[in-house]
Amino acid sequence: MLPQMLPATPRYYSRPPRYVPSASDVRVTSGHIGGALQNISESGLLFQTSAELPTKGDVLSDLHVEAQQVLVRLPEATVVRTINGSANLVACRFEGSGSSALDSLQTVISPPAYITGALRRGSTEGVAKGLTHRQFARFAAKKDRNLLAKCRDFYGYIDGLQEVGAYQTLYRVTSTTGLDHRTSLYNPFSGQEEEFICFDSNSYLGLHVHPRVVQATQEALKSFGYGSPSSQILSGTNRHLRELEETISAFHKREATIVFSSGYAANVGTISALVNKGDAVVADQLSHASLHDGARWAVGGRHKVFPHNDSHALEEVIQDAQRETRGGVLVVSDGVFSMHGGLVDLPAVRMAARRNRATLMIDEAHSTGVVGPTGRGVEELFDCEGSVDVLMGTLSKAPGTNGGYVCGTRELITYLRFFARSAMFSTALPAALCAGATEAFKIMMEDSEPRERLRANCEAFVSGLNQVGYDVEPAESAIITVLIGSPDLVVEFNRRLFQRGVRCAAVAFPAVPNGGELLRFALNARHTKRDLDECIGAMEQVGRELGFLG
Repeated sequence: MLPQMLPATPRYYSRPPRYVPSASDVRVTSGHIGGALQNISESGLLFQTSAELPTKGDVLSDLHVEAQQVLVRLPEATVVRTINGSANLVACRFEGSGSSALDSLQTVISPPAYITGALRRGSTEGVAKGLTHRQFARFAAKKDRNLLAKCRDFYGYIDGLQEVGAYQTLYRVTSTTGLDHRTSLYNPFSGQEEEFICFDSNSYLGLHVHPRVVQATQEALKSFGYGSPSSQILSGTNRHLRELEETISAFHKREATIVFSSGYAANVGTISALVNKGDAVVADQLSHASLHDGARWAVGGRHKVFPHNDSHALEEVIQDAQRETRGGVLVVSDGVFSMHGGLVDLPAVRMAARRNRATLMIDEAHSTGVVGPTGRGVEELFDCEGSVDVLMGTLSKAPGTNGGYVCGTRELITYLRFFARSAMFSTALPAALCAGATEAFKIMMEDSEPRERLRANCEAFVSGLNQVGYDVEPAESAIITVLIGSPDLVVEFNRRLFQRGVRCAAVAFPAVPNGGELLRFALNARHTKRDLDECIGAMEQVGRELGFLG
């Protein structure tokens, strides 16, 4: 039986942006009915009233907005919804267009925050050839006595992307409803809120909207408030945080767990605490940026890289590091590699580390809850449970919230509580998020249905892409990728999919090497057959338009 989920998030196939009052007293009047304007658009408005609520279906004529000596007549409107509570709200739909009224109200209303210069409309005729292949590394490496010169140079580049309509499909597209298998986005090309199939949420099991998780979060929120404004070493350790640590330890079959404010903080803090002068970090070249950054920031430590999943090269790099240093070696790798979704060769990596007396750290962020018979990650998948010395994970993927953690022996975790600076000097994760994450882990331990549905979705999606002509490997995780191999082409692919209502990630340098540009689809258990079929159909259309298929 499928687990109970929350009702679908309200969605809008097309909805003009809502404008909000910028003046102190903007009122709506219609005969004896009136109140404070809450928002207004070309299609309708919402206002708060202290008078008796009208009835759904009532028609409001002689409708006006007045503020600061501005009086603007509005089209006739029909009441579509009323809310009777601490604030009586009335939602109305205009029978005609309200665009001229919006023009007249410019001095007393403002656009929402997501309608900004960074999201202005651009040309839809395609990306200017050669614009997007300039690599980000060029800007970061710019040499100038003025450190802000690189910022001006980069801003000019981004401004160019806006002019050709490419930037909006790459970065900071604004969701106007919660993330789910579908979500509403502000489409900067149409100037409307529109429904999109969402393939860039990391909530692989849909637990962020599971009723048990939401209820646990709400109950803790009422008791503890929305924050935990103290560090863990002081007063930030609350009972929900302690319960979360115990639950994660039980899930991963470890003695103890430390929770960080993010997965990035967990990796950087842990590596820089363990590795000091005379030690070395050896990282898989495709490991997450936070693992490489932790290695770089370790005081006096050496940062070395081995070719992806090459255990023979790993042994050579470990031995080179040991000859160069007198300390220890920490081998780090993703469990599921975040950009292409492939798995670490854990048995080989573990053996190489053991033979050379190196410590092994695995980032299980994208594998926890997804990979393995019961979702306990690559350790379980390869029947190597307990073999990883330092096991890291995040709360921002399958558990569906924010935060990171590291689990292991009591000795390791006690040490990290005092020496992992990103935990010691950060505010503790809010109690409400800890309570929700605890419930999410309990669901992962008790209910296999979301994981089974996710796996079925992945298999169906890969099969469908292959049937229309793409060459996609069988799914090893919830991340399905299509190699495009060109920075210009991957942006154009992404833009055309966006125009067809499909939101996915276009991945280019520095997230992947040059020539490794790809489309990244993150599937989840709440995707429906309709979602997958519509995306596959869009991929077939775009692939043929661009001459990519065949």
